[in-house]
Amino acid sequence: MLGWGVWGAAVGTVLAQALTSLLCLRRLMRMQGVFDMGLKYLKPRKKYVMQVLQLGVPTGASHAIFAIAMMIVQPLANSFGPQFLAVNIIVMRVDGFVMMPNFSFGNAMTVFAGQNMGAGKLDRVVKGMKQCIIMAVATAVVLVGIMLLFGRFIAGAFTDTQEVIDMSIRMLRLLGAGYIIFAVNSVVWGVIRGAGDAMTPLWGSLINTVLIRLPLAYLLVAIMGRPEALFISMLCAWTSVTLLGLIAYRIGRWRKMGLVKHKAEPEKEGMAAE
Repeated sequence: MLGWGVWGAAVGTVLAQALTSLLCLRRLMRMQGVFDMGLKYLKPRKKYVMQVLQLGVPTGASHAIFAIAMMIVQPLANSFGPQFLAVNIIVMRVDGFVMMPNFSFGNAMTVFAGQNMGAGKLDRVVKGMKQCIIMAVATAVVLVGIMLLFGRFIAGAFTDTQEVIDMSIRMLRLLGAGYIIFAVNSVVWGVIRGAGDAMTPLWGSLINTVLIRLPLAYLLVAIMGRPEALFISMLCAWTSVTLLGLIAYRIGRWRKMGLVKHKAEPEKEGMAAE
């Protein structure tokens, strides 16, 4: 509206994020009955700063690896011409919608696992993960069904070019099963992160991106010479990172990674003494 172009989009994004942060902070400060957000607690303490870095740096690095991988794969997408770039934009818009619940379930399990690991209730983490996988997969199935049934109408909202719409539908069908697989991936890695093990997801991301996703994308494009190769490589990457997550979960290193060590309750200690 102001004619700022790309600069306007950037400024709008920053302002929106800043406003959201202020509103969240205001809400936290008003929840005095369940949460104390006094200024005295905002003073940095080495112990907690190190714990935040211990979890935050590897997690941030994992996201950075994913972003770098997208940049490295972008020249392959560009090589298929402007029509495929339009298809890629449409697919990524739909992808963001279908993926959102997966990320939400993963974040929920991160919090759930962290709370219960701190309370020493490992059995609840395991049961919660199983139930969350069922809910995440069911949600993904419904959304994939909607995507496949109404994908042509969704793609038509972005363009009137029939070739672009048809290609977008083909790509979304290729990724359909991947969204269901990724639902399991989000929950499993969410549990591992929530338990305090942030390094294993980082190594999983490195292995999946450097050894599987990028080489496979370039190899399949060279062999097939078709844009479908990019989405097939993405589907294979989602499958492989999910398998890595399940392997890491079964190995169980995360079970001993709780940042807060559980202490026996006084009542139970007294009963044991008797």
